[in-house]
Amino acid sequence: MPFTLRPLSTTIGAEITNIDLNVTLGTADLDNLYATLAKHKVLFFRRQNFSAPAQAAFGAAFGSLEPPHPIYPHVEGTPAVTVLESCSERPADSNEWHTDLTWRPHPPFASVLYCVAKPQVGGDTLWADMCAAYEALPEAMKMMVADLRCVHDLATFRNEYTVGERDGQATRLEANLPKFSCTIWPMVMTHPGSGRKFLYCNPGFVNQVVGMRAHESRRLLAYLWDHMSSPDFQVRFQWEVGSVAMWDNRCTMHFGPCEFSGGKRVMHRVTIANDRRTDCDPHGHASSSSCSTGVRAKL
Repeated sequence: MPFTLRPLSTTIGAEITNIDLNVTLGTADLDNLYATLAKHKVLFFRRQNFSAPAQAAFGAAFGSLEPPHPIYPHVEGTPAVTVLESCSERPADSNEWHTDLTWRPHPPFASVLYCVAKPQVGGDTLWADMCAAYEALPEAMKMMVADLRCVHDLATFRNEYTVGERDGQATRLEANLPKFSCTIWPMVMTHPGSGRKFLYCNPGFVNQVVGMRAHESRRLLAYLWDHMSSPDFQVRFQWEVGSVAMWDNRCTMHFGPCEFSGGKRVMHRVTIANDRRTDCDPHGHASSSSCSTGVRAKL
């Protein structure tokens, strides 16, 4: 039976009902979900009973899965399913607008997040539509950013290696930087599913516009951050136990406010590394010679 779709805003987010993610879905259902994801950017499913193996299998139907997280624990017996636990005393590190792991040479295509436990109040997540954000830019600004590129790096994650260091030193940061990447990405890209252009720069990981002096870069990025975080481009989801969110990491940002009261939030996450239906990673790198429709930089 076909699933039912209810858009949650005019730009981003749709709730899917009449579907059971805990069972193996057929090719037609998966293709339909993929097309729906390309259109709405983030999909929500409620009242699911998602086992960890079923969650991993669902994610793998869309692309190869990321290996086990090097720091966060995973569900026993299912390494691809990461366990994320937070509370008011131990908040998550997602409380700023960001697109996941854009500082890596191969950022992930999508994520599937399942709510196992939630606080009595709070614990919501917000997503923002970067296609709509680009389209709402003044024409002069579209022309200005068309060929710009940005430097993406660890940004806030640098705090893991700098808190407590003495002035004049960054010993732990210097020792750990070789483990991580800095990457340069075009500020404007084209989505392989919808063909729409989107802004690919986010406050969490972008620190410089290539070719600009530092103060010029800061001014432009401040303008873009203010524009991109407008409520006009957002959807906010109130989690329930059994809720699932799947989002396209290419053309969205997300934000997890540190609002918790009366308990903790426990989530199971699967991260999808590449888009199987385009045979490319999110930024057009071919996994085989047949890649022709991956995300394309604005030429």
